[in-house]
Amino acid sequence: MDAFWSEISSAQWLANEGVPLVATFAAVAFAYWGIRKQLKHDRELAQAARRIEAAREFATVALTMIDMLEDHSTADPWWLRPRCDELMDVYSAQLKSQILLGQSRLIDDITSGIRDISHAWEGCHKRIQDVANQPGVQATPARMGSALSSGIFELFDPVVIASEELIRWDGHLPEPKFDWPNHHIPLRGRRADQKERWLSYYANQSEAMLRVTPRKKPHRSPKQSP
Repeated sequence: MDAFWSEISSAQWLANEGVPLVATFAAVAFAYWGIRKQLKHDRELAQAARRIEAAREFATVALTMIDMLEDHSTADPWWLRPRCDELMDVYSAQLKSQILLGQSRLIDDITSGIRDISHAWEGCHKRIQDVANQPGVQATPARMGSALSSGIFELFDPVVIASEELIRWDGHLPEPKFDWPNHHIPLRGRRADQKERWLSYYANQSEAMLRVTPRKKPHRSPKQSP
């Protein structure tokens, strides 16, 4: 054993065997570190790609819902329903995104924003029905539809902007943040009295729209021929 240690500690062994051996170990260690780093990078890219896919799929559902609301003519009886059941599709989209993304604050907020549109729709519809039978109110189906859509219209933009943030996301954490306007902060987490005031605000807008007396077109006498 003494002879063995004496041999490997000699200058000749270090020059002929030791240095190449150390260099080989260093090269192997460096290659192992490089492979691990590359594998980690590849995993992060794959995870980012999955996040992009899930985020864009959810955002597309949210934007499609807003398009649906904006594309319907206010003269369409579609607006006279007590609720908009199509908006509930956002929940299945949210659940699907959670499977790939886990909990997402932005997706939760967008979901809440769409749920708030649904709540506002129901509140505006109830108010319109209460006002429609009052004297002097010209509650034609077209005017009622216009009043309801006017009551909830300003809730659309924050959902659109937040959804577009999701579409632009590169999938790397942290996820993008969206600062909701103060008067459009999702109802999730608000106190009951705050929610009541919030819903009354939009119902009041619908009522005001319905109470406006339509302007009559001026009567024009037919031109006399010379």
